[in-house]
Amino acid sequence: MTILTFLFIFQTNLLSNFKESANSLACLYLKQGNVPMKEILPTLRKNKVFYSNITPFFITARGATEGFEIPQDLFRVIERSGNFFVRGECTIKNDKAYIFLSFKTPYKIEEISEREIKLEKVSQIKKLKIIKEMDDEKCEFEEIPAKEKLILKFEDEIRKVEFTDYETDLPFIIIPFSDELFPEIPKVPPSSSIENRIFELINAERKLRGLRELIYSEEISRVSRKHSEDMAKNRFFSHFSPSTGGPSDRMKRIGINFSKVSENIGLGENADEIHTLLMDSPAHKCNILDPEMEKVGVGAYFHDEEWWVTENFIKEKEKEDFDFEKHCSILKEDGLNPLSDELFKKIKSGEKITDEFLEGLIKKYGIPYSVQIQYIRGIDPSKVLEEIKKPCSIFYRKYGEEEFIIIIKR
Repeated sequence: MTILTFLFIFQTNLLSNFKESANSLACLYLKQGNVPMKEILPTLRKNKVFYSNITPFFITARGATEGFEIPQDLFRVIERSGNFFVRGECTIKNDKAYIFLSFKTPYKIEEISEREIKLEKVSQIKKLKIIKEMDDEKCEFEEIPAKEKLILKFEDEIRKVEFTDYETDLPFIIIPFSDELFPEIPKVPPSSSIENRIFELINAERKLRGLRELIYSEEISRVSRKHSEDMAKNRFFSHFSPSTGGPSDRMKRIGINFSKVSENIGLGENADEIHTLLMDSPAHKCNILDPEMEKVGVGAYFHDEEWWVTENFIKEKEKEDFDFEKHCSILKEDGLNPLSDELFKKIKSGEKITDEFLEGLIKKYGIPYSVQIQYIRGIDPSKVLEEIKKPCSIFYRKYGEEEFIIIIKR
């Protein structure tokens, strides 16, 4: 699943409130006509309004503050770039600066009344996923078709709601119903790297809630790191990469054996900021607190003065003994047990199994037919059986925890 393409909505008069904030910010951070976004975003967040997927437009009129009108062409460009826009302006000496912030979202909020939300579709989307964070911090998921207008009512026990594009798995609106807007970061010792810090924060969150801590996997982290680099260098922000596919594709490619995989992606200036953003999002928070997960990998890549981060959570697939009887009839001859034991000792010692040695064993134990042997260690037995012609008869035996398996084909 995915982050940093969402916006917080807290009240129905958001846009009017935001305009006042934007006006003051324009003057506060104006630098000779240059309004740096890095200064604006943290301030908006502190004021309980945080937009991340922003297209900024700046225009400065130098020495022409009287009677200056913003070109209508600029308004049209802004409107095409997104669905909402607000602006702030101020004058310093003879210069006037204008800020435009345009938000891209498949739905705009028409009204929030108590716990009822009215949404209007404003751009292409086929299906949306609603993630509801409950008071006990567990998540409930609902998938609904993307109708032109939606009226949604939420129960009292819901703490926060997130709307996600089903196809991209990226959130676009998060609405909190409680006063707990920004989670506190658990206290953990400082780390030497952003990856270690994020890993420690993940386990601190889990430990705080009585969940088992995740095992750090360098193998998974290498996959996460490459995806972070891929996003940064190729300027996209998504779980799906044009070159490597989705999270499960990336894990399968390197041979990770899993029954469940999830992914968080984040972008920010430091580990604590990114972690807080992820914990703000119900979908990402539920990935971090998923009780089924066993391992985690964290990969960070620094690019354009920001950290691009990928977190991958894995539940390993349980190993099951392969059921040979579903494929072949099983030989039960007594003489095959000691023959198998001698073969195993020979293999364990590193000696080569020659045709002469095998013929000698057959005679020694009175086996009334010729045999072929297959020795398996660390590979799927089913791949061996694909080579066996059916119908087939085999004798197999497993030795110890290392799963040495000897198959004797009749």
